[in-house]
Amino acid sequence: MTQKKENPILVIGGTGTQGGNVARELLAQGHRVRVLSRNPQSAAAKKIEEKGAEIVQGDMSDVASLEPALKLSLIH
Repeated sequence: MTQKKENPILVIGGTGTQGGNVARELLAQGHRVRVLSRNPQSAAAKKIEEKGAEIVQGDMSDVASLEPALKLSLIH
């Protein structure tokens, strides 16, 4: 399915079990998905990136690191 022309949906925890399922379902529905990851080089981050998600490095405990992830995102 082609991606919809829309702002990306930010999935926090998208490299984990629950968040990964959410991210994959959103991608399957054609949404643009942005995943926040502390380690964009991790195997889990690479796996969801291969599905079409955009991976953005950030940490919920570091507010400044969240700014790039939040630009033009719907928040999940």
